Amino acid sequence: MRHPIPLFLLLASASLPIAANAVRHHGPHVHGQANLDVAVDGTALEVQLSAPGIGILDFEHPARDADERQRLDAAVATLRGARWLQFPVAAACSLRSAQVNTEGYVVAMADPDEPGHSHAEFHARYAFQCAHPARLDHLQVLLSQRFAGLHKVVVNVATAAGQDRTEAVAGQTRVNLPG
Repeated sequence: MRHPIPLFLLLASASLPIAANAVRHHGPHVHGQANLDVAVDGTALEVQLSAPGIGILDFEHPARDADERQRLDAAVATLRGARWLQFPVAAACSLRSAQVNTEGYVVAMADPDEPGHSHAEFHARYAFQCAHPARLDHLQVLLSQRFAGLHKVVVNVATAAGQDRTEAVAGQTRVNLPG
């Protein structure tokens, strides 16, 4: 008899390596590197993204003019659309929800202790439903194709078959799933 693993346990176990790294690297964020957590539980697929603002845009401060505001809005729309994340067609995965948040791009959130420099970040959560999860053997992470400032995406994956950690970089965007 197969015992399904609750999705929150998969997410928690997938984030353990991240939590350990967060303790070691919690100071400044790593420019050019995003972190992606992927959890698969039955037909449900959950994804969490964290990326430095400078990797998505070429600035890490509240938008100063209409052009920066438009670029910020376009980046949020691109992330919300989740087309930078692709699955095998045979798995029939569809986006159910997407939430994108920014930190450091609102004037009220600027750090008064560092008036000359601030850090900004993008955080996103996605929920997908896959009609044929047995065919979900990999995914493509195309963030560096959409955002030139991102050179590496550290991908943590948790499935019922196991956990894995890999890096997606330009030219190597395929992430195989355990199983």
